Amino acid sequence: PFLFAVPAFCDVFGSGLASVGMMFISAAVWQMMRGSLIIFTSILTVVVLKRQLQTYHWVSVGITICGLLCVGWAAVADSRDNTSAGNSVVSTITGISFVLVAQITAAFQYV
Repeated sequence: PFLFAVPAFCDVFGSGLASVGMMFISAAVWQMMRGSLIIFTSILTVVVLKRQLQTYHWVSVGITICGLLCVGWAAVADSRDNTSAGNSVVSTITGISFVLVAQITAAFQYV
């Protein structure tokens, strides 16, 4: 009966963190940052399952990292330039951090 307890906890905890993160960032940035799941799942696959990933897997992870860095940087730069909307740099970074931790939790659920 407790076989699904850990994945269920990861799902509920990750969903909660992602929802909190969405309060601090726009929906577009939130959705793009959810793409970091690929990165964390790949890392956990190598570390936990001891699987080897092919070179093209790592290339795709690198491309994903570059894309997420661009999106995160653009969100922080936009919040720096547009402080009248109530979005500060700190709240944007906080929101992105919540989403990234939520995706790490989801990666544990998938692995």
